[in-house]
Amino acid sequence: MKCSFCEKDEPLPYYCSYCRRYHCSEHRLPENHNCDGIRIMRVTVQEGPRLHKEYPRSQGRAMSLQVSSVRFRTFHFDRTEVIHLLIGCGLITVAGISLIGSPGASSDLFFLTAFGVAFAASFLVHELAHKYVAINYGHTAHFRLSLFGVLITALTALLPIKFLAPGAVMVAGSSHHRVLAKIAAAGPVTNLIISGVIALYLILIGVSGGGSLSLTGVRMLGYLNALLALFNLVPFGPLDGLKVLTGRPRVWILLFALSLLTFVSYNFRLF
Repeated sequence: MKCSFCEKDEPLPYYCSYCRRYHCSEHRLPENHNCDGIRIMRVTVQEGPRLHKEYPRSQGRAMSLQVSSVRFRTFHFDRTEVIHLLIGCGLITVAGISLIGSPGASSDLFFLTAFGVAFAASFLVHELAHKYVAINYGHTAHFRLSLFGVLITALTALLPIKFLAPGAVMVAGSSHHRVLAKIAAAGPVTNLIISGVIALYLILIGVSGGGSLSLTGVRMLGYLNALLALFNLVPFGPLDGLKVLTGRPRVWILLFALSLLTFVSYNFRLF
């Protein structure tokens, strides 16, 4: 998709809820693309209280309601977002199942279904964490698929190397780069938490769980969450890592080190 301001091709464009256009990462902030909508919003915020006093039953009330809608955003999903999330979950599920590699797993329909749902939930929690933190800081945020991401994710489902990013949460609104870093870090942190909880569970049960199919699925779920965290923290392009590194370098170092350590631990089956 092309940036509405500079017409540069952007595989993961950012949606501006003020002017309702898509922009590249360089011009995603309203002040960077001379946003008409943000100027209208600022006038609304400044003039709303005065109009409410002068016209309490008409324009002032309507203006106050508009100000409230700007300041207090709700956690909701539009129809397009729901469709995009469902498609994204489906692609991630297929890619995750292709990584199982457990003897006999492919013939167990219940195992495949349970694992697919669990891994799709991990992806969904990752994206919803971005959305929740963004809304908490006063932004609008909607998940949108990327054509490039969908094609690569679908293609790599057949390959040993995975690209697990069919789309991203598009955040609109002006904010400090440290706040944007928090929004970006929210997704990988949720995957690290899931992976860490599973690792703790595996350590507690020790060898008592044996080599059962269910235990293999739990371990693989922890491994794939560690992979999601590590992949998204790579400081490249539209991935979360670059935003975290730019806004909070020390936080990025800590999170990247933890995700790398967790990923390596799963690979060497330390738990």
